[in-house]
Parts: sequence; structure tokens; C-alpha cells
Amino acid sequence: FTSGDYQYWISEDKESVIIAGYTGDEDVIEIPSELDGYPVSEIGYEAFGYQKMKSLLIPDSIRCIEHKAFEYCIISEALQLPENISIGIDAFSYAEMPRTVTVPAGTTVEKGAFSYCEKMERVIIGPDTVIKGRAFGYCDDLEQVICAEGTRLEAKAFEYCKKLKKAVLCGETEADEDAFHLCGDAEVTEAEAGEYDAWK
Repeated sequence: FTSGDYQYWISEDKESVIIAGYTGDEDVIEIPSELDGYPVSEIGYEAFGYQKMKSLLIPDSIRCIEHKAFEYCIISEALQLPENISIGIDAFSYAEMPRTVTVPAGTTVEKGAFSYCEKMERVIIGPDTVIKGRAFGYCDDLEQVICAEGTRLEAKAFEYCKKLKKAVLCGETEADEDAFHLCGDAEVTEAEAGEYDAWK
């Protein structure tokens, strides 16, 4: 099915739609929360691959970003994600990202989701998130990571981020001993939960 610049298919339960492709060329892409009367619940496999944009805004209706949905994209100024979303394997891999990327509360970031991303210098991780292996692996420009209360960093979550200087874990967080595997001289600092807002 097609609606404007969006291609989509209807979910198996026929209660929502999944974006399958995008044919537009807008600088600011604000993904709609509904198409043809259906709520948009997912962004499908390779739906936006290789797109170039200044800003990407994803609405609260989206619950899942699938495998390679934004692979090799250029998102130069801003990425806005909703809370409680699942970001799939390699979803943004090899993308050129804004300098700061915020992972909202309740998010699960799957393996390789932001791997090999260029330009990204700072990652702010909201509370009650799960960052899986190599989710932010091989991000050459990444310098700082700030984690809120309830974050879980699995083994090699930030593997080989060679410029990483500081990771701040605020409050009760869980970080595997290899979460920052091969990150050189990165300093890991534990802080009180209430210090998160100040750090971010």
C-alpha cells in the first residue's frame, strides 16, 4: 500500500501498519503516527536505508524499529526517539549521526543497532534501558556516555570506541565488566542517581 511518500503493509492482526519504504526527500522527516486511518506501529526492514536528512522525528506510536531500517543514513542535526521502543539489530549501523544521541527511557537497543556510526560524540541513555552487545560498537568519534538509573550494559556494548574518554553510570546500573571492551583509557565513573540531569 502507498500513502503519500510512504509505502506500508498492514500487520497480521490488522490493527496497525508497518512502514516498508519512503520515497520522499524532505530535510526534516517526521514519521506519521497513522497512515490511512491505521496507527503506525513499526518501521520495517531497510525502510529508510541510505536516506539523507537533517532531522528524524519518530512518534510515540512506534514500538519497534526493525533490522537495518536506517542503515547508512545521514541524520545531521537531530534524532528524536520515543520511550519504550525496541531498536533492532543494525537499525542505524553505518549511519552519520548527530553529535549527541539520546536513548529514551525503557528502550532496548539490540546488537549492532548504532555500530560504526560516524560523527556521534555523546550518548545519553535514559532510565531502565538495555544496551546489548556491540550496540554502539566501533563508533570512532564517541567520547562520552551518560547512563541513568536502571541501565543495563551487556558485554561489549561499546566495544572499540577508541576515542571514548568518560562513561558515567548514575544510580543503580548494571554494566558487564566488558561493556567498554577495547575502549582504551576510558574512565568509568559511578555517580548518584540524582546527578544524572546535571551530567546530561
